[in-house]
Parts: sequence; structure tokens; C-alpha cells
Amino acid sequence: MWWATTVSRFGSEVTLLALPLLAALVLDASPAQMGLLLAAFTAPFLVIGLLVGVWVDRVRRVPLLVFSDLARAALLAAVPVAWEAGWLSMGLVYAVALGVGALTVVFEVASLSLLPALIGREHLVEGNGKLEASRSLAQIGGPGLAGALVGLLGAPLAVLLDAASYVVSATFLKTLNAPDKLRTEPDTPASPRRVLREAGEGLRTVFAHPLLRPLVLCSATNNFSGLVFFAVYVLYMTEDLGLGPTAVGLVFSLGGLGALLGALVAGRASRGFGAGPTMAGAMVLCGLSGMAIPLAVAAPAVALPMVLAAEFGQ
Repeated sequence: MWWATTVSRFGSEVTLLALPLLAALVLDASPAQMGLLLAAFTAPFLVIGLLVGVWVDRVRRVPLLVFSDLARAALLAAVPVAWEAGWLSMGLVYAVALGVGALTVVFEVASLSLLPALIGREHLVEGNGKLEASRSLAQIGGPGLAGALVGLLGAPLAVLLDAASYVVSATFLKTLNAPDKLRTEPDTPASPRRVLREAGEGLRTVFAHPLLRPLVLCSATNNFSGLVFFAVYVLYMTEDLGLGPTAVGLVFSLGGLGALLGALVAGRASRGFGAGPTMAGAMVLCGLSGMAIPLAVAAPAVALPMVLAAEFGQ
């Protein structure tokens, strides 16, 4: 389970950068097209996230995880095949991004809900710690790997290797000996009306809670702004700053390293300043650090160090 999740998350990080690089470098995508591509990636998290959470509770999770990996591999493999055949287009890339995004939602939800039943609550802290370590490692190494692969092999072949990573993940999952309690039939039918009702109950619970509500609104604002930024970020670095795929991958990898170090000091900062002030201060510092990115275009000689420093700080 740990190996499969690690490989799958590396694949997700590579996909998140390799497809935008392919769109920018191979298909000469416009800023509007880059925005649509990112929307295709992220829309499933908003549209089906809650529904998937309810549905996953009613199905066998291991076969669902294997299917999610193999289906993502098939979708991504269509990109280099279409490129070789000469009919690669932004429409196909949109469709692949939308399908991969939806399947990633399914995989993430199913893997998180599988873990407690697989290892027991007494080992849940250790198990979650290992999975979070894998996530951090993927955030650090995945973008750099994507940039290096695009620089060495070209974007289409980099996407093909990304597809292969999901096959490796599915192979690990196929060897998983799930206990009998994971093979039981669902207790209640997953009727559309019941799924929608339970999803609505979850939303009402969150927005009625005095602490969860501001956290959700903060996360929504931060994610919305971040996705607006990321929609043109790759295009900005490749066209306006003249950075190559390897440099772009390095930028995102350094951001992952900053996130890991931030996670390590978060507990101490929270104990010293309080959880609320720590989160508010981190948001302010994130915005101030990010100002160096648009200013980098005015200083071409030091553009890369400025973007690297800003990404690390964010």
C-alpha cells in the first residue's frame, strides 16, 4: 500500500507539470487554454469530491484503487500515441486532464479510507506519517523529475513514462492481501438520493461549525487564488522568463522542499504563537514572498533565483 501510494503520488506530481509543459512547448497553448487545462485537472475535486467520499464507503476499495491507476495510465498513454500519429490537440489534452483529475480524486479518497481498516487504529498515526512523508517526497522530487524528463525526452515521452508509473502502482496494489473485513458487501445501497443527502449533511456540519467554517473559507480563497496563479505560471516561466523545462521543474521542487520544512516547524510555531496567529501570519508571509515572482520579469539576470526564493518561501 505504501509503495503503491508513493509511486502513484509521484505520477500525479509529474502529470501536474508534464501536461502543462506539453501544452506550452508542443501545442503553443495560450493563457486562456492553460487556464482551461488547469480547470480540467481541478474541477473533479469540486464537482465529485463529496459524492466520491460517500460512494467509496460502499464499494471494495482495493479493486477501485487498481482500476483508478490503470485507467489513468491508459488516458495518459493516449497523449504520446496521438502525438506520434499527428493528431494531438488541446481538446484531447483537456479530456485527458479531466479524466486523470477525476480518477485521482477517487484514488485519494479510497486510499485514505482503506488505511484504517488495513492496519488498524493502533498503527494509524505511523501509517499516516509514512504516507505524508511520501507526499512530501513526491512534491519535492516529482516536479524536478517531470522537468528533467521533458528536457531529456520531450514532453510526449515524459507523459508516457508517467503513464507507466501508474501501472507500477497498480501492480503493487494487486499483491495486497486485503483482510476479509475489506471484502464485505456494502451495508446500504448507494442510491443517488442517499448519496446527495449524506453529502449535504457533511456540508451543513462543516459550515455550522465555528472553527471549521473559517478554515474552509480560508482554504477556498487560497486555493482559488493559487489556481488562478498556477494557470499562467508555467507559461509565464517558459515565455516571459525564458526558463527551460528543467528549471521549471526545479522551481516546483524547491517549493515542495519549502513545504516540507514549513511542516516541520509548524508545530513549534503553533505552540509559540497559537494556531490562529500562525496560520494568519503564514498567509501574509506567503503573499509577500510571492511578490518576487511577477517582479522577476524586470530583472532577467536574476529571474531564476528570484522565482526559486519566492517558491521556497511560499
